[in-house]
Amino acid sequence: MQEHSFKAVVFDGGGIFSMTADAGGDRYWERKLRLEPGGLRRLITSEINRNANTGLISEEQAWELALAALELDPERRADLATDFWAGSYLDYDMAALIERVHQAGYRTALLSNAWIGARLSHTALGWDRLLKFDVQMFSAEEGLMKPDMAFYQRCLDRLGVSAGETLFIDDTLVNVEAAWQLGMTAIHYTDKNRDMAEIERLLDL
Repeated sequence: MQEHSFKAVVFDGGGIFSMTADAGGDRYWERKLRLEPGGLRRLITSEINRNANTGLISEEQAWELALAALELDPERRADLATDFWAGSYLDYDMAALIERVHQAGYRTALLSNAWIGARLSHTALGWDRLLKFDVQMFSAEEGLMKPDMAFYQRCLDRLGVSAGETLFIDDTLVNVEAAWQLGMTAIHYTDKNRDMAEIERLLDL
């Protein structure tokens, strides 16, 4: 018997179904540019990341700002950006679970903090064929990002459900805490097997 009367499930993207297989692209460019390990990601400051996540700057502008001190030409910046994202892969187990949730009659949504190219990237990789979402929201397209509660509420409105009718899954604690404050049931996704089993239990799958 279910403990809650859920009508919808909202999933984060990165760290939930969009995973990073290898940071080899980072290491390649760090060696090439003589940066310390981890140095490439540190060039993407919190301000650059926030502005890219809320659509205030394009991905090209984000890389231009991050790499300004290295004086790379546009072609090399584009090559670096391609290699930076190249390690992403789809967790097919989670994709299958999302499909089961959808087939069970729950409304499903993707609520992702992501740069402007994320939707096109999912399409190019063929993930749209497998990810059964009724609503897909990317922060750069919406001008809002988690943990801003207005972003969550916009998602709930598009799903046509209340916070109390919604299960939220995210791997970042501050985002989970915001969902709790809004009245959602939320899972801090840190252990794949345990947390997928908890989703199944809560939804009686």
